[in-house]
Amino acid sequence: MRLRELALMFASLVACTDRATGSATEVETTGTSSSTATTSGVETTAVPTTGATTAAETGVEPICEPYTFAPVIVTFTPSVMLAIDHSPAMLDGWDHDGDPQTPERSRWASVRATLDAVLSPIDPQRMALGLARFPGATASGAYEAEACAVDPGEFLAPATDNIAAILAALPAEDAPLVGAAPLRDALLGSLALLAGAPVDMPRVIVLLTHSAPNCGQPADELSTLLEGLDEGVGPLLAQAEAEGVRVIVLGIGTAAGPSPPAVDMRPDGVDLVEYWQSMAVQSFVAIADEAALLDELGSLLAPAEGSPCWFTIDPPPRPEHQVASVRVGGMLVSQVDDCEAEDGWLMAADSELVLCGAACELWRETSLLEVELVCGP
Repeated sequence: MRLRELALMFASLVACTDRATGSATEVETTGTSSSTATTSGVETTAVPTTGATTAAETGVEPICEPYTFAPVIVTFTPSVMLAIDHSPAMLDGWDHDGDPQTPERSRWASVRATLDAVLSPIDPQRMALGLARFPGATASGAYEAEACAVDPGEFLAPATDNIAAILAALPAEDAPLVGAAPLRDALLGSLALLAGAPVDMPRVIVLLTHSAPNCGQPADELSTLLEGLDEGVGPLLAQAEAEGVRVIVLGIGTAAGPSPPAVDMRPDGVDLVEYWQSMAVQSFVAIADEAALLDELGSLLAPAEGSPCWFTIDPPPRPEHQVASVRVGGMLVSQVDDCEAEDGWLMAADSELVLCGAACELWRETSLLEVELVCGP
């Protein structure tokens, strides 16, 4: 499931914007053995209660000891770099609406309109967004090395409240596009800017492109520089993976088959589908039309109504523990089997509790969750 995958890495960029973590305090109780996990919008600190007996003191592993889980609400703010290709390849027309009776529009017009539609309504505090556009604004339209120009000073570091600046930095839908496709420089800049982002939060590069990367260095001849594939991109993607940065590639109208030979500042003989499928990227999606682009970008970046909230109970319940009740905002909610179709809660793993649908939305409004665990059977 994409939302879960993105929430844990990356896990979800927006599906789960807060996570609860914390520590446990052992307490003495009388009567029924139970434990309670409680979340609120205020950070709390677990304080041991006098009289509690621990495994370290007795040398015996406790069996279903009652405890209180006192979590801290952690704001979940992924750092996402948008690497946007606006080389002349993005001016290629495509069947943007799946209707052969309507005129084609350029890939860039579709990308620009979709970015406006997806980014504009996003809560700017939910995500730290940055931008690496390529080629740079000073790139030449002539068949020369300056076609590969990239200015890292034009890049925007990931930050909240960055959406307006990102949209303002991109060319208009009908803008003339010039230059080559120096993707490696955009990736290098993205990784450098993500290096300053919190490492305990997802760090992601979302690449939108219709180009095979060129401008590899060093290159002794222009034909090698502009018509040859940049072999340095693959190792850089592997480096990103090793550093915990996930790369997601959206190929705008990308289709199987080698590119034809031509003197056009595009590498010859490259099958882009095979190329991206062979790279160390989190995922590659060949986008067929604007509707598919809107769906993919929306699922990655925009808040999804009804998407689940995930909570980790730490330390995890013992096998003898059972969830007796779950209350959200003081209201009792029911256990469900299908998080996509029902409102309530379920356990995704021994220590992973999920709020689904309306229960998740209520938690986002109240920041109050109480989970009572009792010792079975």
